[in-house]
Amino acid sequence: KVKAIGIVISDKPSIENGLYGREGIKVKWIKDFTDNPIDLEKGNDNDGSTKSIYQETDSNILYNIAQLLNL
Repeated sequence: KVKAIGIVISDKPSIENGLYGREGIKVKWIKDFTDNPIDLEKGNDNDGSTKSIYQETDSNILYNIAQLLNL
């Protein structure tokens, strides 16, 4: 599921970028699908994509994300 699309501005964890007193990284959010997450079909179910933030490398998924961004 895609809940949002963003660009990592700084990958240095800090309290200022986190929530609830925890460290986080700085992200520039481009699109928010939180209220209506988008399902994208992925060939490999065990690739670590359950993380809160995930760097996608699958070219088919990247194409679908570009479509979501109207690129």
